Amino acid sequence: MNGRELSFKKKLSSTDVNRNLEIPRSRARHLPAGNQTMRVLEQNGRPWLLKCSRRRGGRRYLTDQWRDFVRTVTPRKGDILRFYYSAADVFRLDPLAL
Repeated sequence: MNGRELSFKKKLSSTDVNRNLEIPRSRARHLPAGNQTMRVLEQNGRPWLLKCSRRRGGRRYLTDQWRDFVRTVTPRKGDILRFYYSAADVFRLDPLAL
């Protein structure tokens, strides 16, 4: 798919929309190690710097600019987001229901 590989997809919960996005443990690929920032481009090309944080028990979350992203793009509970990994550690975001 245009040099991209699906990293993960997520059907948003109310916690994802109101706090931080929890990344599904299974099937998540190409995520940065530890607590590092990942560059995410939304479908119109706007970049977001989202911190990929690891918490107790190995759970991973998108933090930092995630709340700004939610306020700007306005995803809702039940929307499905797909994160694709592309070259140079850049992720592209394709929303299905926005």
